Amino acid sequence: MIVEPLASLDLRLVPESLVGRMIEATGQRANLIAILCNEMLRDLTLATRALTEVHLDRAMDSQSLRSALDAWSELTTDPEGARLDRILCYALVGQEGFGLTDALDRLAGLGLTSDPGQVRASLTRLELAFVLARESGRYRSIGSPGWNSKRAC
Repeated sequence: MIVEPLASLDLRLVPESLVGRMIEATGQRANLIAILCNEMLRDLTLATRALTEVHLDRAMDSQSLRSALDAWSELTTDPEGARLDRILCYALVGQEGFGLTDALDRLAGLGLTSDPGQVRASLTRLELAFVLARESGRYRSIGSPGWNSKRAC
């Protein structure tokens, strides 16, 4: 989805590790990968054959990507559920290895009392939107070290 289409245009990523960075930063979402690739191609000259970290960083800061990421904030038609999604996202982004109890404790620390079932549903929505990933029953924020994960919030 990244390397072959670029190769057909006689382009390549330098370093090749940018592919992994793009996949990690987008949570493997094809639409976001396509936006990054499109944004990286925007300012190329005919002489450019290599896309670099500069191109990727510019693409990651693009309005197109921000607009696509904004769409996650409407994962439910329930206003209270959407509010809880946003609160959890901002309260837990960047934390590694947290579970439902940790999320409830964090909300309590913010002075909020939440139903565990609603929090579980919110965490599931955030997982389905690739804002969070779950491994062995624990959640972590998705985003590469070079990308501010709060952009997904």
